[in-house]
Amino acid sequence: MSLADLEHPAELVGITGKATQVGRMLELARAFRRRGKRVLIGGPVASLDPQAVRADCDILVRGELEPIAERLFADLRSERWQREYQGGPADMATSPAPRWDLFIARPMNTSISTSGFTTSYGPDFEPQATSPRPT
Repeated sequence: MSLADLEHPAELVGITGKATQVGRMLELARAFRRRGKRVLIGGPVASLDPQAVRADCDILVRGELEPIAERLFADLRSERWQREYQGGPADMATSPAPRWDLFIARPMNTSISTSGFTTSYGPDFEPQATSPRPT
């Protein structure tokens, strides 16, 4: 395995990814759990196909994190976390705009799409087409 510090002293490791990355996500989750780390998995795969990752994580986060972040982080701090959290749609009126100025494209970063068309969850939490535009 490369590019992952499996010996990092963190007690909790968060992993996210898309369907094309699920193999690597599970490989990392298993490696961290073998080392005694708690693993939280969230993101597109966890939301759309939770069965694909559930067995390889301690905490599963489905849906958007923003509506449940405060509760999740409080639970983690108190060490009374749940096995699964279900987020809802994010409130786009209160969500900060992406900081595109901080993005640095690297050849290894193949998960970033350079196309102008993606699919994601819209306000009604149903898949819809979106066209992201950097601000």
